[in-house]
Amino acid sequence: MGNNLCMIFQHILPFNPASAKEINNEAAYVEKEDVRAYYVSGVAVFVHGLEDKVGERIARVQLLSLGVVTKEELSRAFGITTTTLYRQELRVGAEGVGGLLDKKRGPHRPHKLVEEKIARAQQLADEGYSKRAIARELEVSPGAIRFAFKDGRLKNNKRSDRRGKATGPKERSDLDAICTNGVAVKRDAERAMAMEGLLHEASAKFQAAEGVRGAGVLIALPMLLDLGLIEVAEKVYSSLRSGFYGLRHLLLLLALMTLLRIKTPEQLSKNAPGEMGILLGLDRVPEVKTVRRKLKELSDRQKAYEYSRSLAERWTKDDPDALGILYIDGHVRGYHGKHKLSKNWVSRQHLCAPATNDVWVNDIGCQPLFIITATANENLRDLIRTQVIPEIRALIGNDRRVTFCFDRGGWSPRFFKYLSDQNFDVLTYRAREYDPWLEKEFRLIEESIDGRSIKYELAEKEVEVVHGFWMREVRRRCPSGHQTAILTTRRDLSLGTLAYRMFNRWGQENFFKYMRENFAIDHLWQRGVQDIDQTYPVTNPARKLLESQLKATQKELKKLQVEYGKWIHPSSLVVRKKRGPSRDQLATQITELRTTIEQVKLEIKKVPIKISLAELPPEDRIVRLRHEMKHLTDTIKLLAYRAETKLFQLLHPLGNRNDKEGRALLQEIFKSTADIMPDFPNNRIRVCFHTLADPRSNQILSRLCEIMSQTNQTYPGTNLVMKYEPPVCNHA
Repeated sequence: MGNNLCMIFQHILPFNPASAKEINNEAAYVEKEDVRAYYVSGVAVFVHGLEDKVGERIARVQLLSLGVVTKEELSRAFGITTTTLYRQELRVGAEGVGGLLDKKRGPHRPHKLVEEKIARAQQLADEGYSKRAIARELEVSPGAIRFAFKDGRLKNNKRSDRRGKATGPKERSDLDAICTNGVAVKRDAERAMAMEGLLHEASAKFQAAEGVRGAGVLIALPMLLDLGLIEVAEKVYSSLRSGFYGLRHLLLLLALMTLLRIKTPEQLSKNAPGEMGILLGLDRVPEVKTVRRKLKELSDRQKAYEYSRSLAERWTKDDPDALGILYIDGHVRGYHGKHKLSKNWVSRQHLCAPATNDVWVNDIGCQPLFIITATANENLRDLIRTQVIPEIRALIGNDRRVTFCFDRGGWSPRFFKYLSDQNFDVLTYRAREYDPWLEKEFRLIEESIDGRSIKYELAEKEVEVVHGFWMREVRRRCPSGHQTAILTTRRDLSLGTLAYRMFNRWGQENFFKYMRENFAIDHLWQRGVQDIDQTYPVTNPARKLLESQLKATQKELKKLQVEYGKWIHPSSLVVRKKRGPSRDQLATQITELRTTIEQVKLEIKKVPIKISLAELPPEDRIVRLRHEMKHLTDTIKLLAYRAETKLFQLLHPLGNRNDKEGRALLQEIFKSTADIMPDFPNNRIRVCFHTLADPRSNQILSRLCEIMSQTNQTYPGTNLVMKYEPPVCNHA
């Protein structure tokens, strides 16, 4: 109807009354004798009294619906905001004209703190809950609770049991400082029993606490426990010796330290012990020397590899498809101490230096599976042959065929054939120089893998790498013309999938970088060295010296051959240097060097490549760093990384930029402040988060809390279920 009226009005010449006040070129209004009339192109369309506010609202909405005026024009004419006009339009659309009527005024009844909530609030107040804790329990704002106490609807009960009362940070700090037996040492009787050997392990006891720093890390607890942090350790280690701090406390502490980026036990001394003790259900965390002593007790049992293997078995059973492709790479840790270690190439320092080599095996998603520490920096092929393959077979059995993906450090065609004979597939880069393929052999491949769209220019051929052994060579052509060659024994995968999986190996390099910077995997946890079995084969230094001599001689020979070529080349100039060897002298030197090279080659053949460690001179014998404690702590770190990754994967659908910012947001959540509110009648612990930096982060945290609360994970050693509550946002 409004459009029809507009069509009628557009053919009428504008002829508004002389006394009219213009709204725009078409619309105007006249105020006379307490009445306001609206004209459109000289035709009166609406009239209302000047005191009739509802009529005035209806007239504005009608003018807007006719399309003869805009909100900005009405705003200038009557001094009303465009937002108000927009809301009035919405009300008419939803409720009709009745939406513009004034609501009934008068005393309002409470709409949040109704009688049932007041009764519950009084009950909580009698139990000693703080106003903030009551507000969280009732899901109302703290201001509403404070006002209820102020107007007398709620009353304080001074005789309430203080055990249920939430303490604040300042109150806890003061109580921790005045403890007679040490900062935050409150459970003196249990500690005395532990000293007498009468206490196997202190139980977790929670009290209501507000504003606990770093309490946000408890949101990762269900993931840590689901991955087997405590359950598997109790099967392997059983328990620690009787004492106040037990196995459960130590493992939880190390895992939470890792997620909070507390990289060493010594850094615990920079954190309030009582605050971190709340996360464990204790009065305080152990001192640095206690942590070291407990770790030494575990490392003395020499079961770190068994613990790591048991965890890998658990993860394999949960997700067997993740072992379809295994990424294998070594991580070199430089050593700067006084002991003699074997040398290795440290790429970050661009030099060869004393170091230890850890081989990390990651699954198809680049999630860490297990670690192997080399005895004397063996090459990657030897470690795969002697240690990785037995570990993989123990996990998956002898029948399943999986793919090993590694970089050029494992290049060896004979090794590829060996792996194929052992029922393994290979995916790696081609080493050494190779001739480029013709541009016409490449074609554009577009696929969607793991939810990602890929687009590569690819080509493939069958190549014979060893006599009788053929592999599939796939090449990618970059826009610059550079070609990257990939070799594999997998013939069932598409070109795009092979290229994507090979290039995805960079995820392992990014993993190493992240673990170094955030989880300190290069930190030396244990001092001292251990002897290596004297029968252990090592590189023969005598042969190594001869090989170095051979290379130097060959280099000198090549240089002389270049000089000699200048004498016999037809286009060479007749002018010769006055100084320097003559043609005959060069020929003599070349002959002598060739003879020397043949003699050195004969000597090299007589010298064995490997000898036992006992055959080395005493000054050349190497030792090995103690690695048991390092392996245990690295296992906990990779477990914490997997837990963080699971949370990161939950964040991905919750926000558009979480694929880039998710881990940073998780770190913010871990270090955030929260209230720890035990609810013993309902057998639960409520972790109530304080606000994060921005509304978007709070919204993501809210949904994450909802997901993690649904796990119904009980806190270890108790029957209390973990419940997570986001910040209370008052939108009123």
